Amino acid sequence: MRQAILNAVSHRNYQLRELRVCSPGGSRLEVVSPGGLPPGITLENITDLGSHHAIRDSHTEVFSKCGLVERSGQGVNRMFEESIKESKPRPDFAGTDDYQVALTLDGEVKILCLCAFWNELAETS
Repeated sequence: MRQAILNAVSHRNYQLRELRVCSPGGSRLEVVSPGGLPPGITLENITDLGSHHAIRDSHTEVFSKCGLVERSGQGVNRMFEESIKESKPRPDFAGTDDYQVALTLDGEVKILCLCAFWNELAETS
């Protein structure tokens, strides 16, 4: 959730007004950030680690200097990675278009034994 909100704030178009973050109930988080995806980023290449790196403005650099993000260009990949590790549905960008980035995170664990496996694996390494 933290990464989704940081991405929405750092990559949004500040010439447009509305940023929405809501939890419509249950374990879901919805984030809608104005301005669409940054130039060069598409839904098809959004997880291509390192191949595309777009910053709309300097907010990402500020977050990095404040210690809120480790390295720019990694946020979406971290969201997908954590969803897999926690056996949750992958981040859903349905509703994303040229005017907004819409992201839904579902916090419901789908396969409990997979979570236990990842935890056990982490403890042994």
